[in-house]
Amino acid sequence: MTPIRVVFLNGSGLPGGGEIALAQLASGIPGGEIALFEHGPAEDLFRGKGIKVEVKSISPKLLENSKESGFPGPGLVAAALRHSVGLAFFLRRFDVVHCNNQKAWVVGAFASALARRPTVWHLHDILSPEHFSRSKIRLVVALARWRRAKVVANSNASAQAFILAGGRRSQVEVLYNPVDPAPFQSAEPIAGLRSDLGCVEEPLWGLFSRLASWKGQHIAIDALSRLPKGHLILVGSALFGE
Repeated sequence: MTPIRVVFLNGSGLPGGGEIALAQLASGIPGGEIALFEHGPAEDLFRGKGIKVEVKSISPKLLENSKESGFPGPGLVAAALRHSVGLAFFLRRFDVVHCNNQKAWVVGAFASALARRPTVWHLHDILSPEHFSRSKIRLVVALARWRRAKVVANSNASAQAFILAGGRRSQVEVLYNPVDPAPFQSAEPIAGLRSDLGCVEEPLWGLFSRLASWKGQHIAIDALSRLPKGHLILVGSALFGE
């Protein structure tokens, strides 16, 4: 039986959480390829997993359009459609198109329609007005309905937000991000770490994420500031122009 050929579209060349999850997922799909919309260090992440990577660059205006931005103007819509036409020829080499983030989904929805290929939208975000503009939410949900895409959500919260935003319950399924257990099986306590951090006996909390308002570091700081003692470690940095 001929294996299904899957292409994974990803809008960013930076190695955020969605890209780390994609590297684990795509490395388990024989013959899977990744198409990025820009060059960046994520290329090394994917190639280090033995995955073939191609870069299909898109307009800088599309890359700079953030999740908080309102409905894209005519210029951005035209740029997305132009890129979709060119991308469609590339997608015809594959059987299934997997879109890993919002930019990949918007462009990939049109391109996969032109290529006449079934589409999977991997939803890593909670589609709520606190995180996205209402027009963006309406757009991505409408595209899911139009394309009759399979929506794979990374959590129950993401799936429920999609449904509350107007998405069809029958389209969405929860698939938790894969985790390679090998590094944890050989992990050992780091000698002297608590002493170096100045919290030998007191409670210690860690938040591991990129530094961004919607990741909630400010909520952790506010909550833990109300406790009589303890330490909070923030591990991460800003990405995606934030």
